[in-house]
Amino acid sequence: MNFFEEIVHEHLTGDLRLLVKPNLVVQQDENGRPWSAQIDLVALDLAHKTIYLVEVTGIRGVQKYLDAKLKPDNRRTIEAWALKDLSLGGLGFPIKWWLYVRKAFVSKTEQLPNIREMISHKICEVRPLEDLLEAR
Repeated sequence: MNFFEEIVHEHLTGDLRLLVKPNLVVQQDENGRPWSAQIDLVALDLAHKTIYLVEVTGIRGVQKYLDAKLKPDNRRTIEAWALKDLSLGGLGFPIKWWLYVRKAFVSKTEQLPNIREMISHKICEVRPLEDLLEAR
């Protein structure tokens, strides 16, 4: 994990008291064909019965990469893998996405097409990394 991922991990486990698995590596699509993606953190919120797929980036320009990762077909593949790989499918919990980016990039990230669509369906939040640093 990099520096920003460590901070988010600490926030999720310490402040929010979520169960967290770092670095989920997707290796196949739903049909068993080779497919590759990585999710920084997967968090399980038993109190609110929700699974969070968490991406963390402090680098400029990565937002378009996040938007491509979150195209509907890609997102479905990632979510299906997470449920299967972590044996979470039987819980019936909804999946939501938290994207932690630098404060300067929040607005731009929220305006990217796939992310904007997810936000409109209330399945994604873009969160500023600096808020976690200021809280310390």
